[in-house]
Amino acid sequence: MPGNFREIRRRIKGVKSTKQITKTMEMVSASKMRRAQNVAVQMRAYALKALEILNSVAGKTKTLTHPLLEVREGKRVTVVLITSDRGLCGGLNTNVIGKVLENIKSLPKETVSFITMGKKGRDAILRMGYQLEADFSGLKKFDYVDIAPMINLILDDYINNKTDRVVLAYPRFVNALTQKPTFAPLLPLAKENLQKTLEELSGAVPEAKPTYRYFEFKFEPHRNVVLQALLPKFTELQIFKAILDSQASEHSARMAAMRNATDAAEEIIEDLTFTYNQVRQAGITSEIAEISTAAEALK
Repeated sequence: MPGNFREIRRRIKGVKSTKQITKTMEMVSASKMRRAQNVAVQMRAYALKALEILNSVAGKTKTLTHPLLEVREGKRVTVVLITSDRGLCGGLNTNVIGKVLENIKSLPKETVSFITMGKKGRDAILRMGYQLEADFSGLKKFDYVDIAPMINLILDDYINNKTDRVVLAYPRFVNALTQKPTFAPLLPLAKENLQKTLEELSGAVPEAKPTYRYFEFKFEPHRNVVLQALLPKFTELQIFKAILDSQASEHSARMAAMRNATDAAEEIIEDLTFTYNQVRQAGITSEIAEISTAAEALK
């Protein structure tokens, strides 16, 4: 019986220690999530305004040619996969990777290459035998300067005709409880792709009004010159927005996962405590019975 006491007490102590760790991680993730959420939401409003200006210029420019607008017939696809470097965030990374595999399963393996940001996505792609062109894991994802090499590689690959299509795969932040795995076209900047992006951003920034429908923008120098500069900048903006969304999603998912782990630990502690009390009560009852039996034997 003493052995049972010690074993249950040891388990209760271990679960309490785990609960303290998960509770601390939940609080840390909640703090990081608030910062990441604020940055991601602010970036959406900025991206929406940039897209409105881009649409306004492009709508009145009929003769513009630019490599980022070029629609190609080839089958080469580059997937920019953004995941977390660490785990303990529920099914966040699994859902994004599953979304990617669902969309590329019909493509020949040799036509698909990956540029990854995040160790979880990188490791999964290598295990499945896909071509990994570059990995940018471990970067400070809030810092635009740090992710500039990744953005430049994506733009250079498309401009230099090394790929025919570029797709962004990342967990899009909806709210603290919802992260949507997203597989969205990035390049070329086709009209239908821009329209989908506009609809998505308009839904994510409900207070923003599409001013390009009501006002005439004036540009200096010529529209074509402005648009030549806007196209790569807008592509950079989309990549950066996806990275910020993935950061907010990661911290939100980890906060929820740690909260669930804390609640589960609390339930285990309650069950173990109840079992401990039952064993203790049974032990006391057994000792009282032994004492009574001994007293009766001495009479």
